[in-house]
Amino acid sequence: MTGIVTKELKAAMKKATTISIRLNQENAEIRCSKNIRKGNDGYTGTIESRHNGFRAHLPAGYIRAFYSDILHSSIKGNYAALNQLMRAGDELIFRCIENNNMYMKNAEIPQTKWKNKEAHHPDYYGLHNDTLQVTIMRKGKMVLTGFEIETSCTPDNSARRLQV
Repeated sequence: MTGIVTKELKAAMKKATTISIRLNQENAEIRCSKNIRKGNDGYTGTIESRHNGFRAHLPAGYIRAFYSDILHSSIKGNYAALNQLMRAGDELIFRCIENNNMYMKNAEIPQTKWKNKEAHHPDYYGLHNDTLQVTIMRKGKMVLTGFEIETSCTPDNSARRLQV
């Protein structure tokens, strides 16, 4: 069954060094990656697990969103909290929202303000604060709603989490 939290997902999130959540207009996928050392030669490999079929909601006009976080061994923040809150059998529903205000919409970043003068940056007008939230359903009842997993403040460029 897809879209339901499993023991495998909880274990993968607990051990992960990178977690990414990819959303389209209806579905979300959680990818958990763990870096591993193979031998004494310093080679590092990656084990990845994918968990599909979670429900997703995007704002009108957007077709996809991508959130990713590199986790440190002892500081896992909201992903660790989510892993503690959810149980095997729960349903997760992801929602991306534009969490802007007038200050962000009116922000201007002219080319001359970029520290790296050699790089070619355009002028940016307006910032976007994209937020990923999750709702946890347990046995048909909502146990948590609007839990903020990650937020990102960027200009409207390829680094933006919500994409048209």
